[in-house]
Amino acid sequence: MIKDSYAIKIEDDDFKEGSLKQISNARPNRLFTADSNIILYKVGILRVEKLNEIINKTVEILRK
Repeated sequence: MIKDSYAIKIEDDDFKEGSLKQISNARPNRLFTADSNIILYKVGILRVEKLNEIINKTVEILRK
C-alpha cells in the first residue's frame, strides 16, 4: 500500500461498475501519459464521487 499524502485509496465500493483484484491507490502527484498500446483491458468505472476526489486533489497539487 502506498503511503504518501497524495495517495487516494480505491476500493471495490468506489466503482460504479467492475472492480479491482486488490485495494489500490490513485496517485495524482504521479501523472503520466498512458498510451493505448499499454492498456490491456478496462476493469470498471469509478463512481463520480471518487473521480471528483481524484480530480480535486490533482487541481490542489497544480495550484501549489
